[in-house]
Amino acid sequence: MALALAGAFGPSAVAVIHYGSRARGVDARADSAYDFFVIVDDYREAYASLTGAMEAGVSARTATMLARVLAPNVHAIPPVPPGGRRNKCGVLTMRELGGVAELRASDHFVVGRLFQHVQLLWVRDAAADRGVRDALIEIRARTFDWGRSFLPEFFTAADYCRSLLETSFAGEIRPEAGERPAQLLEAQVDILVPVYSALLESLERAGVLARTGDAFSQTQPPTPVMRRRWEWYFRVSKARGTARWGKAVIQYDGWLEYIVQKITRHNDVAVELTERERRWPFIFLWPKVFQFFRDRSRWEVRR
Repeated sequence: MALALAGAFGPSAVAVIHYGSRARGVDARADSAYDFFVIVDDYREAYASLTGAMEAGVSARTATMLARVLAPNVHAIPPVPPGGRRNKCGVLTMRELGGVAELRASDHFVVGRLFQHVQLLWVRDAAADRGVRDALIEIRARTFDWGRSFLPEFFTAADYCRSLLETSFAGEIRPEAGERPAQLLEAQVDILVPVYSALLESLERAGVLARTGDAFSQTQPPTPVMRRRWEWYFRVSKARGTARWGKAVIQYDGWLEYIVQKITRHNDVAVELTERERRWPFIFLWPKVFQFFRDRSRWEVRR
């Protein structure tokens, strides 16, 4: 699938990164899509190649414009190769991936996915391999920058991972229930805890953290200014993430069915849409949306 995606995006394709439940391989369901980030040199060239290779549901010009306004674009790419499984594909330039790694991105969308377990499935050449790997390592190293303001006073490596997941989820409006961060940690614990144990130990050696047994603490707690900065960052991130819903209508074929499937899969609830709600969701679906989030808050309190 990675080779076929790289071929569809043409010479501009730099790398294909696999993330999500299929990459983790332990909490995916039979109907789970495969999640990818395709890293490219240039949006215009990449989308010209994609729309020439398959039916992408959006023109190259429109996709390029949307990517420049609110990156990354996320597409439902037809199964590749033919007969393969459906997939969800985010598209990002190599330059933007570097900005994400250095925390220069305007929101948390990419960081929130790439600090978790991922698989680098395809790279164009040795230089691309080094560049993408360096970016992924930097994304993990910089988790302490945005995560430290939300840590408890004392924390283990597992607590650190849990806090990162909870903070990331709080920065988006998502259909999954509130226990999803704990489920994600359980699914990735054997990978994430060793990675972030090494990070915390390096911060201890640098004098940023102190250690007592398995627990760490910050030698200099985050300042109020630091807290406000990152709280604002996540508020902006949530607003930008919500704005991406509008893009999904244009570039994600079957977006409504995808959201309904995600809700029912992670919340054990049945969602039945009327023909009118399917045809005009932005007019008639709002009562059901508000009811879902109100009911979910009650479920989480009872739990």
